[in-house]
Amino acid sequence: MEVKPTFLNQQNPILCAITECSDPESIISDMCNSFDDGADAFAIEMDHMNDDDKTLSKLRYIFSFAGRKPIYVTNYRQNKNSGKTDEELVAELLVALEAGATLIDVMGDLYDPHPLELSFDEKAVERQMKLIDLIHERGGEVLMSSHAKTFLEEAKVIEFALAQASRGADISKVVTWADDYDELLENLRTSVHLKERLDIPFLFLSCGKCCRIQRITGYMYGSSIVLSVPKYADITSRWQPTVRAMRAVLSNTNWSMYRDE
Repeated sequence: MEVKPTFLNQQNPILCAITECSDPESIISDMCNSFDDGADAFAIEMDHMNDDDKTLSKLRYIFSFAGRKPIYVTNYRQNKNSGKTDEELVAELLVALEAGATLIDVMGDLYDPHPLELSFDEKAVERQMKLIDLIHERGGEVLMSSHAKTFLEEAKVIEFALAQASRGADISKVVTWADDYDELLENLRTSVHLKERLDIPFLFLSCGKCCRIQRITGYMYGSSIVLSVPKYADITSRWQPTVRAMRAVLSNTNWSMYRDE
């Protein structure tokens, strides 16, 4: 089995470009532009894609434009996936894995939808763990995500991240909220404590009025992946920094200041 490019054990944070386009050629254009702007990896949100383009051959064609840079795929219950079962979403993710994706996003409430996107239902958790084992067996890596869509205090964020790690995830992802500076500062402090408590890499983000500082500087507090967009368009989140802007920030960071002794 060919060894895939990895998101793990990286010396510096990975600058990952997100594309939310629906058709292969637009996705590829985003990847090529991001490649030129300095992206280290690519994230493809499959819930934006047309079903006819989620085939093995078409995904292989799209992924071929990544070169040796790793690919991260998500397939959430939204946009063009509305009405699909979790089993159908998983089947599409496994096709992407076979097509060459490295990092597979497993929702924290997979098989048991929950408002904070983390289930503690025993049967659902057992099924998640079996899926994670399967992805690992097939040469993939797993990021488990929980998009809470609300502010969470530090103890709850750490609880979520530890639960994700206990299920076998290689990377933890928790997305909360920050609508004022008190929430922002709490999130930054939480990032520091996540780095102390977790044995796996993590990605801790927020949305809201005061989220951009966390998204731009989160890597300084421990996040292993920096998400960014190729450019701003009607379909992209303005909360995300652009690839070009974040490459400039990362390239001007004195990494010796952020390494463990």
